[in-house]
Amino acid sequence: MPTIGAFYYSDGSPAKARAPRLGARAFELRFTNGYATGIVAGPRLDCFLSYGVNLGRFSRGQWYRVPARFAAELRRLAAPLRPLRVTATALAKSR
Repeated sequence: MPTIGAFYYSDGSPAKARAPRLGARAFELRFTNGYATGIVAGPRLDCFLSYGVNLGRFSRGQWYRVPARFAAELRRLAAPLRPLRVTATALAKSR
């Protein structure tokens, strides 16, 4: 997915987003080596919380707006999967 690379590593700061409510559906984004970069959450999977990926671009505890094209691809890929939920434990993983 080239859109994930652009989101993670583009110059500048991504748009900030409101935090999804506790209990909202969420999915961890993981590299093939198992490293979880963060979670996407919300009804449209358009909010991202970093677990430590690219600390120069993302701040601890801050939710960011996922670009529409990336969010659409995430929804397509996640359709057959069982979602996680936004929990206090998930929020505590933010770095």
